[in-house]
Amino acid sequence: MNEKMNVRKVRVETRVSEKEYQFIADLAKDCRLSIAEFVRSCALGFVLRPVTPDIYFTLCEKIDDLIANCDDPGFKEKAVYLLDLLGDHIIHELRR
Repeated sequence: MNEKMNVRKVRVETRVSEKEYQFIADLAKDCRLSIAEFVRSCALGFVLRPVTPDIYFTLCEKIDDLIANCDDPGFKEKAVYLLDLLGDHIIHELRR
């Protein structure tokens, strides 16, 4: 049996609407936590932040490779600008 299960003997329950449940579930998923762990962490005062999806880092690496292998002098500035826009968009989506 899990050691944590031996320590956690008291159960806390609450009722929420379907909309509230989905909101909590989405936030927990963004933080890569179970709903129980997310609610427990929030209740204990931990500041939780969404985890940046791995695809973002993969995309950044691919764009960086393009920048490194391109001879067009204006390409680097355009690529960096697009990368900044992409980062801002992903951060905005994660905070929704």
